[in-house]
Amino acid sequence: MKVYLAGSMSAGRQFAQGLQAINDALINMGNEILTPFVVDEELNKHRFPELSGVEHARAIFEDDLRRIEESDIIIAEVSQPSTGVGLEIGFVVGSLRSRDTEKSILLLRHRSLEATRNSKLVEGNIHAKFLYYDSENIEGILNSFFSEIQESKIRRERE
Repeated sequence: MKVYLAGSMSAGRQFAQGLQAINDALINMGNEILTPFVVDEELNKHRFPELSGVEHARAIFEDDLRRIEESDIIIAEVSQPSTGVGLEIGFVVGSLRSRDTEKSILLLRHRSLEATRNSKLVEGNIHAKFLYYDSENIEGILNSFFSEIQESKIRRERE
């Protein structure tokens, strides 16, 4: 599957190892990551090098939305609050609510934060599955998520 992997970039990289573990597990499962620059800061530095300022920001905005539209699913590491990740999720939720897309969304928060406060918009998002992960359970979580997507697709085809 084509995966749009989202994670905090400008807001902080405290959970970059978790994001890397998610990325690696997805690749090991045979998925295509449409956003390799989220885990590789060097790749991110070289996006649209010919542009600067607002033009650079707009090019990234348009490119990210294009990648979201191209993706089959959205997986977001939401441990570090990030305006950009929130906008990406909001874009997909808006499309889901207007019936423009049928993408599945998985929101992952690191297990070390389980006892801390979390955004109710993340936990209560009826268009996404929200789970706590760590490096030891990420593959199982992803396998279950992909199985649920497949089962849902089969049910829709039967209807």
